Amino acid sequence: MENKPRIIFGKPYLSFEDEYVFLNCDVSINNEIKTFWFKYDKKFEKYLVTESNEAFVLSFLPYCMKKNVDIKCEHPVNEVFKNQIEEYLIPTLARNIKSYNKIEIQSPINNITYAGKGVAVGISCGVDSTYTILKNDKTHSKDSGLNINYVTFFNAGSSGSSEKSYDLYNKRLEEVKKAAEFLGLELIAVDTNINSIYVDFDYESVHSYRTLSIPLTLQKLFSRYYYSSSFVFEDFKFDDKDPTYHDLLTMICVSTPSLTFMVVGGEVTRIEKVKFISQFDFPKHFLNVCVRKETNCSKCFKCIRTMLDLYLIGKLDEFNAVFDVDHFHSHFDEYVVYAIEHRQDIDMPEIYEHLCARKAIKHKHRRAVRVNRLKRMILGTFIGSIYKKLKHQEGKK
Repeated sequence: MENKPRIIFGKPYLSFEDEYVFLNCDVSINNEIKTFWFKYDKKFEKYLVTESNEAFVLSFLPYCMKKNVDIKCEHPVNEVFKNQIEEYLIPTLARNIKSYNKIEIQSPINNITYAGKGVAVGISCGVDSTYTILKNDKTHSKDSGLNINYVTFFNAGSSGSSEKSYDLYNKRLEEVKKAAEFLGLELIAVDTNINSIYVDFDYESVHSYRTLSIPLTLQKLFSRYYYSSSFVFEDFKFDDKDPTYHDLLTMICVSTPSLTFMVVGGEVTRIEKVKFISQFDFPKHFLNVCVRKETNCSKCFKCIRTMLDLYLIGKLDEFNAVFDVDHFHSHFDEYVVYAIEHRQDIDMPEIYEHLCARKAIKHKHRRAVRVNRLKRMILGTFIGSIYKKLKHQEGKK
């Protein structure tokens, strides 16, 4: 369509501030030019890609597909990358996910191949990233090109987009620095302001693209990037709420001749991941799954499910440096009730089945579930009646 809106990307360029280097791109959105950037330690300047524009295109891709906005690049995009995105990824997503639209990418192309040899993986210190790291840290032959030598930590939205969230990111970064030092691996931390275009988006619905765009800025350094999957491969599906379900397709399509993305972790269930990592010393000091704080609160849904996993494999007490194990044991009944009530949630069916097999679920737990359900019904009815009264009073005015 001739009048279809489009976003126009300029040429990536570098700028400097104190000990940092920025990879910038001026982007025209609704005829207003905004500068978007990725921020690195200055020592990584020579590895940043300004010759082509895959990173900025990918970082905006879900935004453009959901807003039905075409992409125009004034600077080249790698031909293989563009072909895979245009011919395979975009049509497939648009056909299978209602909120995605088929868009065009208009740009010149190049076929530059970079000489990076680094192997990297994200280090959130959660179960998924810990599994990927321990699975590929010095576990392959020296010349295989499979062993990790870099860990990355990106401010790509997982901590949120507010000023308070930025504080959380920085606190988590301090913990990640200690973890990287423990592993003896170099850490690359990258900040970005691209989060600002996604303030109206649920993070989980676009997180893969935002994360994967950043390694593309470092194609002169990386040849392989491991991406930690949250789901088993047999759960592959097209899901608007979480693109991780179709990682296998995405990783193929966003790879370039210089950088291969690989999905790790879908070959095992979550409890199997926890069982694997529990053999190592690293997670007993650094495992961090919390969605609330920079350290584990032991009460949010991710902390609960991870503590239950560790309990089921008989390893929880070994993780008392990162979880409040005493609280778990003294409130065990509450954790079991939570598992029953949330047995249909992500990763919880496996936990529920194991609790049943262990005969850990007693009559008192099921009774508590029924009581909780009744309380919620009564509360809901009460709130509903108050709402109706207020609406009725408004109608009289």
